[in-house]
Amino acid sequence: MQKAEISKDPSMLGYIKVGICLLMFTPLVHGKVFYFPYSSTKTFFFLAVIEVIFLCYAWLIFFHPQYRPRFSLMGKSLFLFVGILLLASIFGNDPVYSFWGGAMRSLSIIVWIHLAGLYIVLVSVFRTIKDWQNLLLVSVCVGVVVSLIYLLSLAGFDLFVKPKSGSTLGNSSFLGAYLLFQISFAFLLAFIKTNSWKRTFGICSFIFLVFTLLQTHANAAIFSLYGAVVLFLALFLITRKKSMFQKNAGKLLLVGLGVAFFSFLVLTFVPESFVREFIIDKSSGTRFVLWDIAWKGIKERPLLGWGLENYQNLFAKFYNPCLGSQACGFEIWFDRAHNKILDVLVETGVIGLIAYMSIFVSALLTIWRSYKKQMINGIVVSLILAILAAYFVMNLTVFDTLLSYVFWLVLLAFIEVTTRSNIDQELNHTKRKVIIPALVPVIATLVMPVTFFFFVIQPVRANIATRNVVISMTMNERFSDYEKALGISMMGIDKRRSFLAAQTTALIWDTDLKILQDNKELFQKELWLAQNGLIQTIERRPNYLRAYLDLGFLYQTEARFYNPVMYKDAEEITIRALELNPNSPLPYWALVSIYIDQDQIKKALPFVEKAVALDSQVPDSHLRRLVAMKFTEDKNLIQQAIDESLQTHPTLEEKIQTLISADLDQYRDILLFRFYYDARL
Repeated sequence: MQKAEISKDPSMLGYIKVGICLLMFTPLVHGKVFYFPYSSTKTFFFLAVIEVIFLCYAWLIFFHPQYRPRFSLMGKSLFLFVGILLLASIFGNDPVYSFWGGAMRSLSIIVWIHLAGLYIVLVSVFRTIKDWQNLLLVSVCVGVVVSLIYLLSLAGFDLFVKPKSGSTLGNSSFLGAYLLFQISFAFLLAFIKTNSWKRTFGICSFIFLVFTLLQTHANAAIFSLYGAVVLFLALFLITRKKSMFQKNAGKLLLVGLGVAFFSFLVLTFVPESFVREFIIDKSSGTRFVLWDIAWKGIKERPLLGWGLENYQNLFAKFYNPCLGSQACGFEIWFDRAHNKILDVLVETGVIGLIAYMSIFVSALLTIWRSYKKQMINGIVVSLILAILAAYFVMNLTVFDTLLSYVFWLVLLAFIEVTTRSNIDQELNHTKRKVIIPALVPVIATLVMPVTFFFFVIQPVRANIATRNVVISMTMNERFSDYEKALGISMMGIDKRRSFLAAQTTALIWDTDLKILQDNKELFQKELWLAQNGLIQTIERRPNYLRAYLDLGFLYQTEARFYNPVMYKDAEEITIRALELNPNSPLPYWALVSIYIDQDQIKKALPFVEKAVALDSQVPDSHLRRLVAMKFTEDKNLIQQAIDESLQTHPTLEEKIQTLISADLDQYRDILLFRFYYDARL
């Protein structure tokens, strides 16, 4: 019986191990047929592969109980954190959004459950040093390819990615985080009981990956790497057993690094300090504004936070009018605090932060305990501690993505497995218990097609349909795809509704009036479909500013081209947005557009001045005011707006001249459209 069981191991284990290795290719998954091709494709691929892997694993533990999971303190800490994530989301600001997630970041409850499944499989199946050598080898090979694509894009080769965009990850910061893990994996590959060619490959890959990281604009990852090198050297000297001088030198270096880090941390929050100015220079002043908004939200819900993915709700509530100015980074939309500690506090409160920090503490204890028992050598210990520290420090100014979580969990699983006392020993083939375990694979087999359909297939269809709306050749095709995009999946639905609303308004405003009238029924059907979707979003998320602005502009568009009565609806929904978000200039400008569109310029002017008064340092506010003044046709008001704008923003002179020279009759629609919040003036 035992031989029969052992003979089944290779096939079932093989499928699972191949699946895990396949996940290492996630960074390369990219498809232009998708909406958000850099992120959504990776999420769908990850979810699909994990679903299949976990089904195989369910049957594996039925036939082979020795592969059932067992966790150290670190693993238990991780699952405690995941449990608190779920609890915080259930009692959070928007449980539905927390469960399904958005279209861009995709770090919902669904994704976290799959991440937890990944960790379970890793610590249960990858039980030998050889397993980990092979997994790290695959991961590093993919990292080298991603790096090569990035370097070739810098050299001008068109490899379906934009230069400096972050290779197949779409963002330089995301690429930096990914490379940080691959650098550590390459180093591990060279020093964990490996053969000569793997050691050589690990060292060469390490050098190449470090070189690539230094070519990026991922400042957080680069400076974290510098700190990791110093920390590694300090720990390596401390763990050396031959020289007391080296140990003392390492301790001194460690103390110096600690003092430097905490000094840097303190000076970060000292106004006009060189450290604060350095951070602003490297990443703009946006970080401090986002942190302040996060802190206000944390004080309002301190224990369990706002729930997963809900930073954008408190962002709207505590919006700082300086956003959009040079001092605050010019951008106006954010869904993360860009600081992991604050993001955890926002999403899960103090309870969640304690659980999150316990993962790192238990990892440090596990590593150090294993080193004391001589289970791992000083080089490996020093590297793991250094990379964990680098990852933690890097996340003080950026945020996690699906990929950073995946490779963080790979590192944690590596720590858990390689610090076991029985690693590389023969597994005990204990007699299996049939009754209870039999439920696991049966339930998994029944449930998996359902979850695969709703968590993978339907979101993929909705995503592709969204993309197809943009490229559809006929209105009938477009409407069919529009219905699919809004009706077949809740994953990322709010973002899709917003995106498609913008597509609808842009299409109608750019289409000839005769065509609009000849195809009135089709255009109105699309308008109503878009409006109904946004109404549903607002009903569930009563302070989602973007939905209000999109809906108001849809109403305005319908009023302008088909039904003037809708101006009232546009005004009402925008006033409601203004009442909920008095610190944001966007509802003010939306109202200005609605009033000007009805030739009620006098009614618009008070809102123009209120919007500018929120923060006069925002250049767009001055340009929008100038557009509004053109509609008054009052030369004195126009000149006054020009003078005030140039006094505050002398660099706007060229743009101001362009707006002034624009013919009001010829460019009326374009000028009106520029009040729409995503328009670039």
